[in-house]
Amino acid sequence: MTIRDRPLIPAFFALFCLVGAIYGMMGERKTLIYNETANFAELNTPQKLIGLELDPERMYTLNILYAMPMPVNGAMDVGAAVLNSDGEELLELEDSYWRETGVWREGGESGTWDEQNARTQFNFRVPDAGTYSPQITLFSARAVPAAAFKVQILRSKPRIVGSWPFWLGLLIFIGVAAYVANGRTKVTRKHLEKMGSGSKLKLRGELLTVVDVREHREPGEETGYELRLQNHRGEEHFIAIETYEEEYTDSEGDDCYRNHRYMLHWLELSPDELASVSQQAHNQRWVRVRNTTLSLDRNNSGSGSLTTRFEGETYQSNYKAWVYLPSPFPRIHAGGALILEHLLYEDRGEHEWSLMEILTWKDIEIIELKPRA
Repeated sequence: MTIRDRPLIPAFFALFCLVGAIYGMMGERKTLIYNETANFAELNTPQKLIGLELDPERMYTLNILYAMPMPVNGAMDVGAAVLNSDGEELLELEDSYWRETGVWREGGESGTWDEQNARTQFNFRVPDAGTYSPQITLFSARAVPAAAFKVQILRSKPRIVGSWPFWLGLLIFIGVAAYVANGRTKVTRKHLEKMGSGSKLKLRGELLTVVDVREHREPGEETGYELRLQNHRGEEHFIAIETYEEEYTDSEGDDCYRNHRYMLHWLELSPDELASVSQQAHNQRWVRVRNTTLSLDRNNSGSGSLTTRFEGETYQSNYKAWVYLPSPFPRIHAGGALILEHLLYEDRGEHEWSLMEILTWKDIEIIELKPRA
């Protein structure tokens, strides 16, 4: 499986969990099996309704609804119970029905509110198969035209496994898929770091072959790599793996540092561009190239010593570097962002300008990886 397709594995499991969660929820769908009306002419007189056969393997829901619109300022106290065939209460509860309205005012604004409770619902199961009857009692009533209640019983059979484990799995695998998708640039970079001569990759669809690889390192720093590649016409491309240090201030006001390791594609500067950036660099603060303003980053600039390994040989160079970066500091996923470097090799007095663009996993497809010897 290619790097770009890796998130499909956790995404598949996330889809599986979604299907499982929906399946579990389907087991909780309720079927109406009982629908009666209780009418009250007086208070504190329990009404035992028609019984029905209930199964201990099933889950049941008792719904009690006021049978008409609840009047404003109306109020009732209602009791409910489920009785077995011997008249014993399996369960009981009490609830208050009411409706209130009013006007609110706040900060020069106003409006109305309307709140009510005119329904009772609870789930239950029975210990044994048999006939069970709902029983309703009206304890009090105020400002209501009539006391009539719909009494319903709904039946469902829960799944052996509920839906919540699947919902949890869905969240986990979505997180894993996002993490894997976000890490594809790092995975691609690690593959490039291992590449040797003869490896093949596609850079934005163009097939390239690795000709050779140079390694370079400064004391205390990560190893950098420079891959020289050719297409079928013999035209050369260069891809580098380099680390840049960002200085930032944390939430407590302390100065901190973090490294960003980029895949960089070298871009050729035209003679006019080279003359322009050379002239602009005299201000030592910023340059503008290809419609992009890059600022001198003093944290990554300065003097140093570079050790380069190539084809078994080791070379030592002393240099001064001026590094120009976009603002804000680019992340490794900032595909197309430009970085400009000006190097002065002090031992031989040579100046080198390098314009590079940041690559992401979208730009590179690994075709064949041949590890370096």
